[in-house]
Amino acid sequence: MDDLSFNVEDEPSPELKAPDEERPREPMDRGEWLRLIVAMAAVLWALFCCLHLMTKFIPLEQYADSTLGLFANPRMLTAALREAMLPWYSGLLEPWHWQLGGIAWLPLLFACAMIALYTFVGNLAVNCCEIYVPRLMRLPINYVAGLGAMSVLIELLAMFRLLYRWPIIIMFALAIIVFWRMSWLAMMRRKSDGETHQDPRAISSGQVNLARKALRESLMPLNRWQFGLWIALLSASGLLLLLAAFHAIFFAETYWDSLILYMGYGRMTYLQHGFPFKAVAHVGYGLGANYPHLYPLVGSTTAALWGGWHDVFAQTAPPWCAMLSTITIYYTATEVTRSRLAGAVLALLFRTPVYAIAYAMYASDYAVAILFTAVFLYLAWKYLETALRGYLVLLTFIPAFAMHINYLMGILWLPWALTVLTVHLRPRYGELESIDNLFEGDSRVRRQAPLPFVVNGTCPPLGCLLTAKWFWTLLIIAGLTAGTWHIRNWALTGNPVYAFFHGVFGGINYNEDVMQSADYEWTLNGDGVGGYAWQVWRNSYRAQIDGDASDWAIWLKWREQSKAENLLVKLQLSKSFWFDSRNHATKFSPALIGFGVPGLLIWLGLLSVAFFKRRPVYAELKFGAVIALVVASMLGFHYALGDYYQYQILPMLPALSLAPVFCLWLTRGRLPAYGMAAALLLVALFPALPFSLLGFKATGATELEGEVVRWMDMYPLRHLGMSADDMRRLRYDHDVEIWNLVNSVCAGKTPEEGAVILTHENRHLAYHPSITLFHMDEPEIWPLWDLPVEERWRRLRDMEVHESDGKTVKRGVDYYLYIPNEEHNPINKRLGVDEWLDTPVMELITITRPLHLREPYKENLTADDLKQCNRLYKFHWDKISAAEEFTSK
Repeated sequence: MDDLSFNVEDEPSPELKAPDEERPREPMDRGEWLRLIVAMAAVLWALFCCLHLMTKFIPLEQYADSTLGLFANPRMLTAALREAMLPWYSGLLEPWHWQLGGIAWLPLLFACAMIALYTFVGNLAVNCCEIYVPRLMRLPINYVAGLGAMSVLIELLAMFRLLYRWPIIIMFALAIIVFWRMSWLAMMRRKSDGETHQDPRAISSGQVNLARKALRESLMPLNRWQFGLWIALLSASGLLLLLAAFHAIFFAETYWDSLILYMGYGRMTYLQHGFPFKAVAHVGYGLGANYPHLYPLVGSTTAALWGGWHDVFAQTAPPWCAMLSTITIYYTATEVTRSRLAGAVLALLFRTPVYAIAYAMYASDYAVAILFTAVFLYLAWKYLETALRGYLVLLTFIPAFAMHINYLMGILWLPWALTVLTVHLRPRYGELESIDNLFEGDSRVRRQAPLPFVVNGTCPPLGCLLTAKWFWTLLIIAGLTAGTWHIRNWALTGNPVYAFFHGVFGGINYNEDVMQSADYEWTLNGDGVGGYAWQVWRNSYRAQIDGDASDWAIWLKWREQSKAENLLVKLQLSKSFWFDSRNHATKFSPALIGFGVPGLLIWLGLLSVAFFKRRPVYAELKFGAVIALVVASMLGFHYALGDYYQYQILPMLPALSLAPVFCLWLTRGRLPAYGMAAALLLVALFPALPFSLLGFKATGATELEGEVVRWMDMYPLRHLGMSADDMRRLRYDHDVEIWNLVNSVCAGKTPEEGAVILTHENRHLAYHPSITLFHMDEPEIWPLWDLPVEERWRRLRDMEVHESDGKTVKRGVDYYLYIPNEEHNPINKRLGVDEWLDTPVMELITITRPLHLREPYKENLTADDLKQCNRLYKFHWDKISAAEEFTSK
């Protein structure tokens, strides 16, 4: 670095010149025409897919027979969009009632202060590494580093039940001191011999400023019209982010998994000053209690420092992560293409899918997982471009930290290995290579001078890297960082990824029948390719058999088939699943089919050209391989292992959003960017903006103040400060009534005084902490399945129910709570509760009806109607003798 000047203001910048806009251009040759045709074909396909997405939410049949027919008639298209889109915005015209006093402003400010604290710690940690990135891009990198490092450290406190205020403060203080000292030593080591008299902070700052200035000067200039389009794209992304934050922070959480795990378990962790231990392979927090807990720990840590639990502690992180992810996508695309316009296009592409909008609102770990993946891809690009060790250090710790988010994030080690392999397999010293050289002689290729520090001659070959002590030291530290939770699982449950891969690792409290029933429930409730394929196969199977087989019996037949047969069915239905089905195809559209797939196909074409022309595999093409591996590994997991829910593969969204960089680069012209921008602005207008206005926390219907309120009414948007009960009624309707009744009847001052409820309910956050939800497929229940009825009663009466803190013991079950979702888990029937309902041993306390079964809709309830209602029963164990006589008759 000795040849670099550190006085940016006085020294001239490197020889980086903007493209010569006035240079006369030669006639286009056949290759140039081919590239232009390919790029425009990709843009037209993207535009078609965007329109196809819009038609999933409008009454297409009254305008045209197909999407293509609607697309071919601009006048008809305009009429269809106008008439179909206006009802989605009609809720904005209703009265508005905002009550700002109903918002917990102080807890919200404290949650924001915690975000700043994580970012500050991360900034000190990142300063230990030599990296050169734009100033704003440091924000997501710092947050990821700080959140990952501190969560792993605080996780150790929670494992040993030390999650109190002062241990957390001490842990933060130690981290700040250690990282500050390490960053100082790192700057001292980077100081050149010729500049020993200068302050190392000035030297480091000068290098960073020089690199940032060089990057700015290397970007393609924007004229007035392009600047306006750039502003429009960024404004659309900002508006979607703002609305997501509005719904995420100011309204009570309703997402089912948040009520179970992300917030319900987080509240338990805070109350018990550590992770509650429960190991049982069933649906509910017994299984989820052994998932990695980086995200729930964020809320628990904030609550411990605050001195009390508040839901907003867990609700603040997702919209913040969504904003940082968008910034990361913008800068990654901008640096790869050297075009701000391309960066703005792909940032909006990242924000428009339905799942991207929803999971920026939900209090779950998927917004965090997306952010970690986006930052990982950015650092992978920088390491491919520069081969600087600092990027490799951060790149290595991202998967290590991410393994504490969920089990799937371990997949990031595959693209990590690919990145390291492609950088060091055949390093080229001192050669200023760029993908621009792939079509040498093309006057329309906008060549850009290389940035500083891109080629520094320090990249060792793979053999030297694998024998370097620092590299193995880095891997060992990262491996220990990644494995602490899995070591804990192995010690407590016998399975590092409890309760999955039971056949490989084993594990305690595992029952094949229970897990098979859980698989069935996930299939029925999920939106993954497995459930979709099973539904299609089920309909086909019914047509081939005599009689009316139950769904459970047909599902067992589906599972009895070989994995290869089921995989073939899923592959055959891929087109209809990802493109045609409204309930499935719209979740990742248009990022997957409209933009991601064409982008990856173009990357394959460019890679083939490089091999055919015997060109080097440039950094851009290597980055394409990393993107492709992320997408392929996530889709491979969904098809082969986890085919229940699409949201499990949300971490591939950043890769899908970056895949179109190869289409944008192909001609280095702005025409592809214009076409993509037009398509995405259309999707931003509909359906992205209406969905952002509506929010995804209140997707049902209920009756509030004598008026039936539905999702399309935009009720939450117009009632800022509404109560948590009203918000949850809009999602779960009559469930809130049973929650309130259970809390009033069954709660106690302490866990010992609270009731034990036999149930399939698992939304723990909705219930008072003193209430124990005892699940119908607990290990203690399994021995009861084949016993006589009277013996089952006695066992339930005398059963010891252990609290999750491992200390409190309750004896006997007090209540039985029926919820409709119980019907989706057939193993529950083996307990035989249905046989007891009309006996003296059980008393019906209350019943709550869904909206369509209330007065004046229906007076008398049938057996099928009852299955749609919540019911609370009280056990009267003193009447067992009378019940025995009743059942004997």
